[in-house]
Amino acid sequence: MNNLENSLSDRVFKLHRANKFLHKAHLMKADAWLNINRPKPAINFYKAKRSATELNRICG
Repeated sequence: MNNLENSLSDRVFKLHRANKFLHKAHLMKADAWLNINRPKPAINFYKAKRSATELNRICG
């Protein structure tokens, strides 16, 4: 594989991973909103925020 193919597959992989993180963060946020009366919903917000930070790191 040449460099162009390498960088393209790398980008696709990163986008795929980023999309997975975004989806996970969204689910965690929704989970925290729906279950606001659960003992520690703040942990879900923390995890969602961490996933979003990871997403920025991957894409940035």
